[in-house]
Amino acid sequence: MSVCRWFRAVSWMCLLGAGQVCAAPAGPRAALDAVFAHPDFRRAVWACAVTDARTGAVVYERRADEPVIPASNQKLYTAAAAWLKAGPDDRAFTEYWRRGPLRDGVLDGDLEIRGFGAFCLTARFPRSRDVRERARALETQLDGVAGRLRTAGVREIRGRVTGDRSHWTDMPANPLYRSADALLFHDNTLDVLVTNGVVACCPSRLVGFTVERTPLVRRQERVMGASGPTDTIRVNPSVPDLDYWRLEAADPCAYYATQVRAALEARGIRVGGGDVPEATGEAQRLFRLPGLSLRELLPAMLTHSDNLRAEMVLLNLGYAAYGRASYANGTRACLEVLRERGLVGAAFRPADGCGLSLDNRVTCRDTVRLLTVMAAQSEGAAFREAMAIGGQTGTLDGRLKKDALKGRIQGKSGTLSSVAALSGYAQTASGRTVCFSFVCNRIPDANRCWRAMEDALAILCADSAGAPAPVMHTRPAGTGR
Repeated sequence: MSVCRWFRAVSWMCLLGAGQVCAAPAGPRAALDAVFAHPDFRRAVWACAVTDARTGAVVYERRADEPVIPASNQKLYTAAAAWLKAGPDDRAFTEYWRRGPLRDGVLDGDLEIRGFGAFCLTARFPRSRDVRERARALETQLDGVAGRLRTAGVREIRGRVTGDRSHWTDMPANPLYRSADALLFHDNTLDVLVTNGVVACCPSRLVGFTVERTPLVRRQERVMGASGPTDTIRVNPSVPDLDYWRLEAADPCAYYATQVRAALEARGIRVGGGDVPEATGEAQRLFRLPGLSLRELLPAMLTHSDNLRAEMVLLNLGYAAYGRASYANGTRACLEVLRERGLVGAAFRPADGCGLSLDNRVTCRDTVRLLTVMAAQSEGAAFREAMAIGGQTGTLDGRLKKDALKGRIQGKSGTLSSVAALSGYAQTASGRTVCFSFVCNRIPDANRCWRAMEDALAILCADSAGAPAPVMHTRPAGTGR
């Protein structure tokens, strides 16, 4: 080894911990060990794995086979399983049926909307759109529904508008994530924007949700009822704010049907809403609305870590595999798809789609293996590009902003009260790509864990020829942050 290379191999270990010790490691593994073995993490569990994305060669491992709680890194497994099972262009749908005879534009019966877990009436994303722009986009989609009904010959509905989940699931309600259901209106979400004393909402028609204007709150907040959160949102008009709220109290299928009924009546299609004898007749399909494809869902799911979309991808995976959307079927299908392709070992245990459950278990070795295989797919770039970019987009917008890292990391973050995680792809100074997975359980502090992960990525990214540059956070041991 040249004197210059020897100096670089030594220098990045200086100033660790209290800044008093300088060690001479044999390579980047010692530097990474120093990051994750810092005294601040004496009660924590770090599991880590880094491999070369092209060759699969191991760059670094630490408890790589230990089952850990992944938080939102679980979304990578959900997304990969659905991608490999059905392909990126797979999409769910919503069907509009009539139950009763249709004579001279009058439906003597009910309009029945059958949900199959599709995102087809939504303007939630992209995030770059203003709430008012989202509301206009949603209204345009509702214009299309009314137009489809008129094309089908419906000018008036004497009966009701109803939502039906029975063809998609046998769950009476979602036990884990209430908003994830057969029918989704604007992701069963209310966006609220306060600017200059003006409150704007999407959907603009407040059906189901209630917004109370009050000076008694600092930010928007949900009103709590005797049994938990309600669908009433308190807003202080004098405080500029942007927030979104998911359906908590109402039945999502009933919410969808109520929204559609209001939209149809606003567009001149009268709805009687009463009981009609003919409504008991045989149902006939009027039309089908296609939902967003998996390719279109992934950016919100991976870049912005949207929990609802991850849950729906898992439930639809279960529906596609076994004909009924449920957590038992979704997790079973996820496990089978990934095991069939050799992407997970015996330790992998999915409990939900988004990572909120503390019962999820993954290993970092499995995660980097999954990332490597997905990168090698014919459309692997699309999977990778659905992730957040360090220092630029999504959940990583405010992270990884150092010059050595910004724009060179594409990854999926994960945070729970006891978990911090980051997995994805890193581009090194030498031009190679590495797959990495860092997961900390029993964390001392989320920000401290993020500093450690940034240190580790700085070491990896500065590795131009196997020797990392001296980029490390230095702080006294045991200060807690």
